[in-house]
Amino acid sequence: MLLASMASPSYSGSDTDCGQLDEDYKQPLRVGISLFPPWARCRDDSIQGTNTESSNAVDKCDPELLEGLEVTLARRLACDFNCKMPKFVIKPWDQLIPTLQEKKVDIIVSGMSITAERARKVNFSIPYAESTLGLLVNLDSIGGIEHFDELKSRNHKLAVLKETVSEGFARKGGFFETKDIKVESKVEGIAKLFLDAKKGDAEKIDMYLGTLPLPHIIAEKIRGSLNVQVIEKPLARYRYSSGFAVAKKGDPDFLNFLNSWIAARKSDGWIEQQREYWVDSIAWMFEDHQQEAVPTDCKEVVHQYQHHYQAQ
Repeated sequence: MLLASMASPSYSGSDTDCGQLDEDYKQPLRVGISLFPPWARCRDDSIQGTNTESSNAVDKCDPELLEGLEVTLARRLACDFNCKMPKFVIKPWDQLIPTLQEKKVDIIVSGMSITAERARKVNFSIPYAESTLGLLVNLDSIGGIEHFDELKSRNHKLAVLKETVSEGFARKGGFFETKDIKVESKVEGIAKLFLDAKKGDAEKIDMYLGTLPLPHIIAEKIRGSLNVQVIEKPLARYRYSSGFAVAKKGDPDFLNFLNSWIAARKSDGWIEQQREYWVDSIAWMFEDHQQEAVPTDCKEVVHQYQHHYQAQ
């Protein structure tokens, strides 16, 4: 019922039949996205992380090789909007908002947390998900921890990803000394810095603060080489809401559509179903998705994503 009453009067069809659309709705939705698993990843492992480099490597991932929570949401969102598959524009995280402001994309679907600072630059939809923080520690260099406050007084180096809520929390949350914070631009750089600790590298890190489940994902990648642990308390009490971002002076009807779409998809449990698979577990890391068919039109998207992962 919510989808039937969306702001655009031209939207009169069902999930797979959009009816007669105005000219503004005939173009594919351009979606800004950044490669951070499990929100978005490229099935081609050689591409992972290149979205943070300055070269044209960001464009090498075939859209049909993209997968993850935000990829799933974006495909379903675009199909419900105008029955067209989205056009993904992969950008480094810190370039997503400028790209939206320059009108090179129509929307950011990338697990972006809603903050007052970002809201001065873009408009956010209502939240569709909540996230919490976790701390990945190298027990070989830190040793045992009885109280979280001990981390503040110890001389250890913390890494965060650039321009994320994790960086803001690390600098303002009071748990860490600012001078010991190292800002990294890509996930692969975090894993490398942990592994450098084993070689005694001066650029090594002892801890990484990030949005869950990213600390668990990195832990799985390096656990065979280092003794690591993910600490969630007391950080879990700090919650951040994610929303879709559109241009600051964007189309209010489009923003109303997004809010209605989120309300409808939360009400029928579809968003939570996708989140349970991609975020609340790391089962997808151990599954072979290489042979899994990626939907190529909206009828396939609606059908596949209505039932996909129900057995998980």
